[in-house]
Amino acid sequence: MQQAVFSRWMLPVCLLGLCSFLIPYRAFAQADKGTILGTIQDETGAVVPEVAVKVTEVNTNIVHTAKTNDTGNFTLPLLDPGT
Repeated sequence: MQQAVFSRWMLPVCLLGLCSFLIPYRAFAQADKGTILGTIQDETGAVVPEVAVKVTEVNTNIVHTAKTNDTGNFTLPLLDPGT
């Protein structure tokens, strides 16, 4: 008799446990920040290292800067939505 009670409650408890792990995962999916990734190349297609990259939000004039690495890549993380 005890075996049947344990089996009857096992599935709902497991599903509840699984859902409790998924709730925080969904909460992080709703972010209000963005990232710009890119590669700077010259007119021949060669990458250009050590170049300053500047992004300006036109409504607030907030400026974010980055520098390209040795492979010409740059990342501007945590940008607010804007124009």
